[in-house]
Order: sequence, then C-alpha cells, then structure tokens
Amino acid sequence: MKENGAGDEIRTHDPNLGNLKNSIVSGCIALQNPRYCSDLSKRMQCVATACDGSLTAIYLQNQRRPTTMPSVELSARQLDSLPRPETGLVRYWDTVVRGLVAHVRPTATTLYFQIDQRGKTKRVNLGRFPTVSVNKARDAARQLDYEMRFGKAKGLERREITLHDALNTYLETTRACDQHVAYVKRALEVRLEEWLSHPLSEITGAMVRKRHRELTDDGPVMADETMRAMRAVWNAARDEFEKYDIPPCPTDILRKRSGKKQAWNNPQPTRNKPIHDLAEWSEAVERIVNPVHQEFYRWALLTGMRKGEIARMEWEHIDRERRFLTIPKTKSGREHYLPLNDHHFAILDRLEEQGRYVFPDRTGQKPVVHPRHDEVPGTLHSLRHTWASVAAEIGIPEDQIGRILNHSNGMRSVTNRYIHVHVDSMRPVMDAVTDELANRLNNSEA
Repeated sequence: MKENGAGDEIRTHDPNLGNLKNSIVSGCIALQNPRYCSDLSKRMQCVATACDGSLTAIYLQNQRRPTTMPSVELSARQLDSLPRPETGLVRYWDTVVRGLVAHVRPTATTLYFQIDQRGKTKRVNLGRFPTVSVNKARDAARQLDYEMRFGKAKGLERREITLHDALNTYLETTRACDQHVAYVKRALEVRLEEWLSHPLSEITGAMVRKRHRELTDDGPVMADETMRAMRAVWNAARDEFEKYDIPPCPTDILRKRSGKKQAWNNPQPTRNKPIHDLAEWSEAVERIVNPVHQEFYRWALLTGMRKGEIARMEWEHIDRERRFLTIPKTKSGREHYLPLNDHHFAILDRLEEQGRYVFPDRTGQKPVVHPRHDEVPGTLHSLRHTWASVAAEIGIPEDQIGRILNHSNGMRSVTNRYIHVHVDSMRPVMDAVTDELANRLNNSEA
C-alpha cells in the first residue's frame, strides 16, 4: 500500500468482505471520522484509521444499538406537550418515582406502574391521563412499589385485557346463533384487525369516531354493524372480567348528545324494503318449481321469522295442540315462542312430514339452504320488513311488534326484563296481521 495525498483513492483487499474483492475508500491519511464505503451496503460501516503513513480499512457490522427509553419528570404540562407517535407507543419513565411510566399512544396517554421481579415483568394499569393525575399515579406507584417489594401485593398485578381477549370471551360465552357469532368474529378480525392487540383501556372514543367515519365511506350499514359488533364483544368482557375495571364501551360517543349530531348512520333499508305489491310477489312465488321453496316464502311472509330460523325448524318444535312454535335458538340467543293459526297450519299441511326438518333439502335429511329466486321481488328479509310494516299500518303498537319479531330493543326498560310474556298474549297480534296479509293476497289474486 502506498502513501497518498488528500483526495487520492486507496484500493485495498479485505478477505472479510467475501464477494467484494476491492473496496474504494476516498480520503487521506489524516482521515479520522468513519465513512460509508461506496461498495458496501448500508449495514456495513467502513472505519478508516491512519497509522505510520498508511491507511487501513476496517469493516465492521453496523449493529443496531438498543435504544434506551426516555426518562422525564412527569407532570401534567409535560404529558400534554409530549409528541405523540403516529403508530405504536412511546414509554416515558418518571424520574421521581421508581416504576412509574407513561405509555404515550397516538390518541391516548395511560399511566402504569411496572417493575421487574425475579425475571418477570409486573405491570398495573393506574388509569388514563388526565382522568388520573400524575400526583395520584405517583402515590399509587409508591404504595405498589412498597407492597411488591415486601410481598404484600400478591395478585395485584394484572395483565391488560385486549380486544382479542374480549373477542375470545364473547365467542366462549355468547348464546347467539352461529350465523351472528360468525359475523361478529369476521367484523372484528377483518375491519378492526389493528385494534385486536390494543388493551381495551387504550381504545378511545376518538379512535372509534375516526374508524366509524372511515368505514362509513365503504358502507354506512357495514360501519354501524361493525361498531355494534365491537360493543357486544366489549360488554361481554366487562361482564366476565369485573375485577379489571374495564371502562364503558367507547361506541357511546356515536350517540346523539346535546349540541352534537348523532354519528350512527342508521340508514334506511334499500335492499330489504317492504314489499307493497303483493300481487306481483304472489305470482312470482307461484312460478317457483320447488314446492318446498314456495312454502318457505309464504311462511316467511306470514310469520316475519328470520330465514335462518325457518331453515332450522323441526317438526318436534311445533305444538299442534296448543298451536305454537318453539324457536330454540334465535339471533339474540334467547328461546322464542310464536303463536300459530289456521294460515300457518295450511302451509304445514301442504308439506309432507318426512324426516326431521319442516323445510328439508332434496335429500330430506338436512335443512334447506336458504332459497333464493331472483324472479321474486325483494328478499327473504324483505318479508320480515313487510310483516312489521303491515302490523304498524293496522295499528299494532311497536313494542308488541317487537315481541313477535323477537327484537331485543322491543324490551328496552329494566322493568320489562322481568316481564315474561305468555305466548297466548301475542296471539291476537299474530291473528290480526296474518288476516290482513291473507286479505291482501286474496284481493291481489282476485
């Protein structure tokens, strides 16, 4: 290797470079600072040192140094002024009290007490700032530090309940029908996937409002149903983990408040609108070749039942003597009883009682897959809307319509939770609505 002046190039061969036979280091013998070699990747650092008039190139792996978490004297002013990350979180340790740390996320700051004991990290959620002040958090941290040091806080530390934990709890404890459970699971795992790892205490109303607004751009119905699915999961977790003091579901921020517009979309149905021209509908049903499908449509119109509940109907669920139908498992998870009359039994008499199911498939051994005939106006769920609309038109009160249709919001007050409605008390409502529907069908046929 020869001596070079400033600005000259030195070619060296370094056996540690593997495939790189030569590297070019620009500089002079007085070079003191590390330079990145132009032939190397960004992860290789070239350190040039001058020694006895010669230049030696030493190549070292540029390993990432472990980053130390910032420490500050926490205060209300300090926490308000801390920069928020765009994603993830940044931890700021308090310099006053050992173990007190602030988790700063894009939309929330939560105070924790955290300590390592015997190789295990123990963490206690002290609350969200500013609901919990820094002084109160320090007092709680000092007490926890003392108790944990002397073994008096056994069991106080607790893991954070995440949205994923809440979803698993809901799936294990819910009594809702399988179709509804599958929808809730899909809604959270697909549309709220990035929230699943978040502790419930760190999902804020601002996050809910923003996400609901984003989902609304893709579909207002889907946005509302996603947030209602999260609310069901959240409430299940609050019931299961009472000792964790989980806050109320932040979807409450979407409700109408004084001076603020309601954020729920609550769009009017378009695809499942009530069917007003029953003449056209009846003619289309008559043209269906499969007789089981024909009666399936008629049953949906005269009962207002959900299509999944109709498909799962079994002959043993029908009490001909007392004239009512038992629906063992509904969307809400409750058992439901429906009064039957001559209009319903006329449909049942036209069906052959073969096998287990009232509406079987072609094999007769399994329930029919939800029939779908594009030539029939509306959808099967439109018939549920039609039943409710006709009931309202003839003056049936909304709460009685809700009881027949098994709507959970048909019993809103706490008092109504203790009212067990006998099936016979709903019979006059069912008779009035089915008589009106039958009259409209007969008039259309005439």
